[in-house]
Amino acid sequence: GRARKGVKTMKGIWKNGLALLLALAMAGSVCPSAAASETLADRFNADAPIQEESGKEIPSYADWLAARELEQYADAVQNIEVPPTAYSRAEGAAPEMPAEYAGKTGVLCMTEGNSYVEWIVNAPQKGLYELEIAYYTGGGNLPISRSVYINGEQPYEEASSLNLYRLFAHDGKPRVNSLGDEVRPQDVAVEKWVTARLYDSMGTYSTPLKFALEAGENTLRLEYVDQPVAIAAIRLCAPETIRPYSQVLEEWQAAGYQDATQSISFQAEGDSLLEKNDFSITMYGDSDIYAQPKGVTQVRMNVMGGYTWKNGGQAITWRFEAKESGLYKLALRGAQFWNDGLPSVRRIEIDHAVPFEEFLEYAFPYSRGAYTTVLADPEGEPYLIYLSEGWHELTMTVQLGVTAEVFDAVNRNILLLSETVRDIVMITGSSPDVNYDYELDKTIPTLMGDLQTLSDGMTWITEALLKVSNRQPSVINSFEQIKSQMEAMIRNPDSIPRRIDDLNNALTTMGELLNTVIEQPYMVDHFAFMPPQAPVDNPQSNFWDKFIATMQNFFASFRKDYNAVGSFAGDMPVTQTLEVWITKGKEWGEILKELTDSAFTSRTGIQIHLNIMPSGSIGTGANPLLLSINSGTAPDVGMGIAANQPVEYAIRNALADLSAMPGFEEVRARFYDDILIPFSYQDKVYALPETMNTRLLY
Repeated sequence: GRARKGVKTMKGIWKNGLALLLALAMAGSVCPSAAASETLADRFNADAPIQEESGKEIPSYADWLAARELEQYADAVQNIEVPPTAYSRAEGAAPEMPAEYAGKTGVLCMTEGNSYVEWIVNAPQKGLYELEIAYYTGGGNLPISRSVYINGEQPYEEASSLNLYRLFAHDGKPRVNSLGDEVRPQDVAVEKWVTARLYDSMGTYSTPLKFALEAGENTLRLEYVDQPVAIAAIRLCAPETIRPYSQVLEEWQAAGYQDATQSISFQAEGDSLLEKNDFSITMYGDSDIYAQPKGVTQVRMNVMGGYTWKNGGQAITWRFEAKESGLYKLALRGAQFWNDGLPSVRRIEIDHAVPFEEFLEYAFPYSRGAYTTVLADPEGEPYLIYLSEGWHELTMTVQLGVTAEVFDAVNRNILLLSETVRDIVMITGSSPDVNYDYELDKTIPTLMGDLQTLSDGMTWITEALLKVSNRQPSVINSFEQIKSQMEAMIRNPDSIPRRIDDLNNALTTMGELLNTVIEQPYMVDHFAFMPPQAPVDNPQSNFWDKFIATMQNFFASFRKDYNAVGSFAGDMPVTQTLEVWITKGKEWGEILKELTDSAFTSRTGIQIHLNIMPSGSIGTGANPLLLSINSGTAPDVGMGIAANQPVEYAIRNALADLSAMPGFEEVRARFYDDILIPFSYQDKVYALPETMNTRLLY
């Protein structure tokens, strides 16, 4: 992967935030200024590593790798096998070593009770290795996380939490409810053995992380962070070289590979969808007239990913069959219309290997709507991919790509601004006297330089975003505003005490923009591996297409209840129907409806008719619930109602007494003893809580 400044974790931000809080607590006090020989910008050196609480410096991966190259560490050329059960040391409970686990022997099981497990590794030569682990994906929904230590030390910040991902698939095709809409299938865990090399958990680097070993004896330690895991193999591998497309194509042509003559097409959300490494990645319905299958007046699950497929490391895999061997170009219909102007980046693999360097970080530009694109070089020449006859897998993984350096720059400027605000507040207090001349430019000799550094940082971020975007992203306006504020303070230092709120708002704004910059959403409709010379259709909705779809939805609204959540027919005859109003989103309602259909209606014969109400509509004043009670058309159950409302209705004899119903004591035992007090009146209970919050002290 390309060398770039490492992305810092939020540890540094928390430390600076704590210091800022302490400074605010000292409001009104005056503290000595920093020594003139040390500027705040120096203390925030752009290359300065974050420190562990022990005081030992931990660099970013990019800085660590650059230092290893200066020390002439070369990529290893041999793999090293490390038998999992031949560990040399363990902290906490001893790891389990069953005779056989899921069809394999020699397996080591790490659970929460195992603080860490350590192995001795004998390296034939000094060099850089990639860490590969064969593990079992079953056991939960969350990724398996471990810290990696080499020779007793964490080599770089990213090694503090590395993920081994679990896998998920759909339990079937979308089901059609009573309204004629498709509802996405449930996710099921894919339990199998997987061999994977370790990447950073944020998707910053497009190649596996490297670890340095000395010639001779070394130690490798895996420290528990989250989730148990069964490990069947550990290898320290020689890094793979991924060559540029031009070299790979030349090799294919020299081997006599011919252009394919047949196309391979498949839907992103269809039967070809094999698995995903995060259960939050979902299919959903797109009403675009050219999405397949078409879903204009009825919801059809016809696209995959979108805003649920945006975090670094999230991956989707599709399986397809090539009827003939040959060279294909890859076309797909998709869209990135969430982050205004910013591209979305994916690492593209065929059969679990990146075919050439350009697919390590392939950027899909921002668009206002879905369109078909052929994966091509900057000049528009399609990339060709060789596929042999038979079955293949296509994997696309979220990478930060071109925005990683921007994220790093924003993160560093947040740290600098946090320290700047802290130093100012230590002099002025949290509520400065606007009539007092603090002479901050003299009291804090480093202040003007720090403000200029921040201004320059905003300029660099703005220019970097423009370079990677196909239009001016809206986030640039916020960075330009912060730059303007910094320059105004530089011109007039006496205004700084009056502009403390501007500095705090800038800190908040940059924190929010940090999330925007790292999000990489992308929606996929369908794929096509095509012969190189085959024409590519690129239908896009125009004004009349959208107008016709709007009119179709308008007329459909007279016969379709858009506020209702559809039911699924079952074998149990329906004997009664309960009317339920809920003030939450439709997806939330669909999940609840699926649960009631499968676990309640199928068992009791009582059907739930669920209606979605606007959020907050059942509150004080003349709301729909109050009006329905007065008119005698009230629902049987209301959900999402404010906690202070049940007693108000109970006083007026508008609610049923739950405590008089059969089974109440059994249900009551699920909650904390005092949680029903706000819903009680005259020793009767009129509501149950939907959620319980627990506050923890760390």
